[in-house]
Amino acid sequence: MLEIEAMPDGVRNLLDNLWQRSVHEGRKIRILEFFDVFIAKEGLAFDRDLNLIPETRTYHSDGEIDEAITKIKSLPSVEAAETIDRCILTKSRGATNYGHFILEMLPRAWIARKHLHVDDWPVLIHRASPDLVRVASQALNTIGIGDGNIIVSGDDPVFVKHIIVVDGLTAHTQYLSPFVLQCFDEISNSLPVGPNKKIYASRGPRSSRDFHDEGVVARKLTEAGYTETFSGVLDFQSQIRMFKGAERVAGVMGAALTNIAFCKPGTQIFCFMPSTACEVLFWMIAQARRLNYYEIRCTEVGPQIGSLPWDRSIQIDPEILASIVSA
Repeated sequence: MLEIEAMPDGVRNLLDNLWQRSVHEGRKIRILEFFDVFIAKEGLAFDRDLNLIPETRTYHSDGEIDEAITKIKSLPSVEAAETIDRCILTKSRGATNYGHFILEMLPRAWIARKHLHVDDWPVLIHRASPDLVRVASQALNTIGIGDGNIIVSGDDPVFVKHIIVVDGLTAHTQYLSPFVLQCFDEISNSLPVGPNKKIYASRGPRSSRDFHDEGVVARKLTEAGYTETFSGVLDFQSQIRMFKGAERVAGVMGAALTNIAFCKPGTQIFCFMPSTACEVLFWMIAQARRLNYYEIRCTEVGPQIGSLPWDRSIQIDPEILASIVSA
């Protein structure tokens, strides 16, 4: 790790504890079945007595759980909710983020279909932005789930007569099952590699977390032989091909860099991060994929734009950045 800006002691101590877990002890994957449940918010499941099914709580706050219960109680009857006969639960907290969907939700559908042979079962995903629903559907298509078997629901409760829940694949910043990587391998094995050996996975200007001098940085990276790419405008398979063929990837931490999970072992990853970010996800992916991972902690500037305190632009001397990614 290279620190352009020193991390606060509290952040460093927390991350040091997480970074020491270079080998993750295996965990059991459980596939559970439930009958007659309400699904609300981002994948919270409740039985008829409004008891929360604990395996479906993924980073939800107590307030979000209370909101979900209130919405279910407001229904005049069970029949008033949209009813689904059966489905695989493929929505959870973070469903509005591409990275969370790819790492945490897509593999659940893959595991259920692979081990239960429920190929005709639909999956339930969250009603996120149109662009995310589109790419999530494309991702599900790659594991054999057609558009006709993709059900989209929002925060409002739906009633499901028979549901499959996969538990234990991931725990954000804590655990990433090798089954997740097996899912990605099965998806990518049949796809050709992209032509670009050096990729700048740009978040674009005016995002919640970008380079302060975005235009200058992009030019420096281009001069260093990097191709600037915007994952958000590509279909899912194109994103896989692009990262699968890369030998070097540079970018600011964010959803686009989740695609390093499709890189081949040995790929060099330059992940630029705010100095105070309590995040080890990309390091975990690199560990699992055996990537050569370089994390550069940078000065945070400007106002907070997103929901997290480190959702601010980062600043680094463009000449220093160019020397890092060219080393």
